[in-house]
Amino acid sequence: MSLYCLSILFLSQGHRFHDPQGDPLPGLLSSLPDSVSSLSLLVHLDLSFNRLSSLPPCLLSLSHLLDLLLCHNRLTGLPEGLRALASLRRVSLLGNRLVDLPRGVGLLCRLEELDVSFNQLERLPDEFGQLQDLQKLELSSNRLRSLPETLGEEHTHTHTNTHTHMLGFHVSWGLSIDIISGGAVCVLQPAGETSR
Repeated sequence: MSLYCLSILFLSQGHRFHDPQGDPLPGLLSSLPDSVSSLSLLVHLDLSFNRLSSLPPCLLSLSHLLDLLLCHNRLTGLPEGLRALASLRRVSLLGNRLVDLPRGVGLLCRLEELDVSFNQLERLPDEFGQLQDLQKLELSSNRLRSLPETLGEEHTHTHTNTHTHMLGFHVSWGLSIDIISGGAVCVLQPAGETSR
């Protein structure tokens, strides 16, 4: 039987096995075979709750991929070649060990949703301002101290969630940001707007 026509692939392990506290246990996948690159019609790939420490190179040739879910792995970085996945609409990297993102993420021009919450991000690339179709950006629980000035320059993001320890930066772009610091929540409004 050939799997070359496969369009959806779930290899997520997190919903099957739980520890005594009820938390999902990681799956066993730490790599993928090169043959995955031949699944050229794949549009949805869920590799969540596994043990991937890097993005398998075979994924970079999946040009029709729309959804890439890599939640709760052990990713410490992403390759610059990620920009080859130009069809991506939704990417979830929630709960990894990412310290930064490659500039190539900002070149995924069709990206609508990006979740990089619960990582160790210290900065975002300036190229984020080129994500013109971005509608939802999750930045919760990172180490961000500022956001790129280019973010939101030419368009309006519909939802940006940055529940993180982020203090003392100037907001000059057209989006609202929720900030939690010391248990207090405040909403920063774009320049020229007043809060309700």
